[in-house]
Amino acid sequence: PSGGGGGGCGVPPRLLRHFVLLRVEAPQAQELEQILGHVSRALLPVMAVSAVTICKATAQLLEDVCRHLLPTPSSFYCSFSLRDAVRLFQGLSLGSRACFADKEAVARFWAHESLRVFSDRLQFDRERDVYSGCLARLLHIHFE
Repeated sequence: PSGGGGGGCGVPPRLLRHFVLLRVEAPQAQELEQILGHVSRALLPVMAVSAVTICKATAQLLEDVCRHLLPTPSSFYCSFSLRDAVRLFQGLSLGSRACFADKEAVARFWAHESLRVFSDRLQFDRERDVYSGCLARLLHIHFE
């Protein structure tokens, strides 16, 4: 018996000894920017906006989304990670040269891809409003 309630059976110690638990801390903002910098250099073409700007904006967006949109039993899908930021860069890498022609085009394309990766997952209007506020703030900070 598990002893923890819920009617489930516990895992016997003889079985548990065959598994290893590994805990990895989430990267800090500076580490995240460095990781995304490597991803951007590998995936993105030369563009009107520096890759550093896009990396900083994406790192801040991921940090804001993780802080404001926490997973709950009713919003279990609000579990964002570095994988989502990499998916954003993968989407950016598929853009044509016109998407990177000038600063405004890059900002529009980055916002579009971030909406595709992050916002498409959200179900409630309140979550979308929080996300839209984060995105608008970051567009103003990094792309104006």
